[in-house]
Amino acid sequence: MNEGPPAGSHLVGERVDALAASALSVVARKMPNAPRNPFPVFIETLQRACLSMAPDAMALAINRLRAAGISNAEIADLYVPAVARQLGDEWCADTMGFAEVTIGSARLQGALRDLGPEWRADQVAAPDAPCILIAVAADIYHTLGGVVLAGQMRRMGLSVRLMLGVQPDDLALTLRRLQVQAVFLSASQGETLESLRKLVDAVRMATGPVLPVVIGGTITQITLEHGLDIQALTGANFVTNDPDEAMALCGIATDLTARTNSGLGG
Repeated sequence: MNEGPPAGSHLVGERVDALAASALSVVARKMPNAPRNPFPVFIETLQRACLSMAPDAMALAINRLRAAGISNAEIADLYVPAVARQLGDEWCADTMGFAEVTIGSARLQGALRDLGPEWRADQVAAPDAPCILIAVAADIYHTLGGVVLAGQMRRMGLSVRLMLGVQPDDLALTLRRLQVQAVFLSASQGETLESLRKLVDAVRMATGPVLPVVIGGTITQITLEHGLDIQALTGANFVTNDPDEAMALCGIATDLTARTNSGLGG
């Protein structure tokens, strides 16, 4: 008969987590400029916070990550997407409900606003900076990937126009009025290739065949697992989750001093 965990075992677990976090913070401080993957213990810290009912849970979690030597940019580019992917995986595995995922994603998006208010607009881009447009299709519930990507691109020194919940006609109209060097479509697992193809067609109608279109996001994982060719099925020029690769493929120079390695949203 399963009698459950011994009394006080959750307190032991919290102490172990605290010790692990302390050790990892020492490692982080010793490698301030080295590329690094997110530490699982801090991913769990942030995930617990975004699902917590406590009003100050997110702020406390972010302060804990900062105290461990993790920068705001790393939290935005590495930890927030990692938590978002974990929420999505648990939703797909039916271990977390839609409401929980939605609330958690909204809190993560709110954290992004607090981490870098200047990343929400082109306050960091030079007047002559290359301009790109990032679009997330309509009827996509979770737009966090596009927001993360916009912040990344702005820190690279680019001017960014972000369109969330966009319809093909709206995208075409915007592109007729705005001069951009590339269009990035941030797509999640729940999106269809047909909806992406319509957005690519809208870009072609508005600008002709020259403007590069890049698709990235978690949709690439699903389609690769099933052997689908996203580029061929949507008409996009490139498919990648690497921002540096995307910029290089599109022939766009960026401010590499502000670069952070991460994914293309979704």
